[in-house]
Amino acid sequence: AFAPRIPAIPDPALGARLAALAPEAAKRKSRAATLGWRIAGILLASLVFLYLAWGPILDLAVGRIPPAWERSLGKAAATQLLAGRVEVTTGGAKRDLDALFARLVAVAGAPECEFNLHLVRDDEVNAFALPGGTVVAHTALLAKSGRAEEVAGVLAHEIQHARLRHGMRRILG
Repeated sequence: AFAPRIPAIPDPALGARLAALAPEAAKRKSRAATLGWRIAGILLASLVFLYLAWGPILDLAVGRIPPAWERSLGKAAATQLLAGRVEVTTGGAKRDLDALFARLVAVAGAPECEFNLHLVRDDEVNAFALPGGTVVAHTALLAKSGRAEEVAGVLAHEIQHARLRHGMRRILG
């Protein structure tokens, strides 16, 4: 510990009084250090609590957002994401995909979602869900899939993202 060097004081009475104050100063220094460690501990415990409780806090926040607002957000996002992209709206593949999607939605149990499916021309094998039930699938997903069950698995996965409100969790979290 740092102990300042005090020059000799010519007045012995003053030196004695300063020496008598030294233990009190050490106590204050010790109390200050203890207080600092306590504050650091409280801050650390608070951060750990927030880290562990963040999921339930997000669940609570997402639960307070009305589904209608979430659907509006998803539709607005879809409008922006689909702008300038070629959407497939007719043909046998679109018809089959819509029928498969409708069967999956029927058993999903998500009345708060207004599910709709968009098929866009894209060479990337991908599909994604937006808040409120909008699902976008790429044509490469259909082209590269060997069986309808593979596409059904991907679509079911995206439906569950919408049903469990993962998009809103990502926006808020």
